[in-house]
Amino acid sequence: MPGIKEVEAWFHEALEFSDSTQRSRFLEARCGADRKLFKQLMKMVEADSRQHALLDEPTKLHHDAAMATPATPALSTELPPGTQLGPFEIVRTIGKGGMGTVHEAIQEQPIERRVAVKVIRPTPGNSALTNERFMREREALSRLQHPNITTILDAGIDEDGRLFFAMELIDGESITGYCDARQLTITERIRIFEKVCLAIHHAHQRGILHLDIKPGNLMIQTVDDAPVP
Repeated sequence: MPGIKEVEAWFHEALEFSDSTQRSRFLEARCGADRKLFKQLMKMVEADSRQHALLDEPTKLHHDAAMATPATPALSTELPPGTQLGPFEIVRTIGKGGMGTVHEAIQEQPIERRVAVKVIRPTPGNSALTNERFMREREALSRLQHPNITTILDAGIDEDGRLFFAMELIDGESITGYCDARQLTITERIRIFEKVCLAIHHAHQRGILHLDIKPGNLMIQTVDDAPVP
């Protein structure tokens, strides 16, 4: 029985296939006789495709053109401390996922602040398709304005061609780590989870699916050992 991280990796790998038949064959090979798992993964991949189909026709036409663009070498999303990425200087790596790597960074101009910078993982063999995904994600995230969803502060491309988002940096803990460390009651945990549900509902109303909701991706910002309201 494959672990959660292994299945998650399969999902992200399947997204790299532009052809639905190739996706299906890839997942069938990974899942083997486990048809239930195969069907669940296919539903997740199809949901991702439906999300992208919500974009307008000009974007769709641009995507078709991007598919024919010649391949360019992939850039690493893992950057060492001190690397300059646009106006941001990388401090440390916070985490890595299927769509890229998140770093803590500092910005000095035009204002001084600490941010989280997400460097987008390139699509293998097609830099234009990576750019298209970046534009889709930037457009989608710009529609999210909710107190329990991280705010996008900036987005751009550095001189080497790396695509990145600068986001509000959350100083805190994962939702499970926060609850367990403080031995919260079931009622207290439910109250926190209600905020998660409201944030997800806000995104769904705008046609946006996260597809990777898990405790490690749900952070509670803390001030004086208490969640920010």
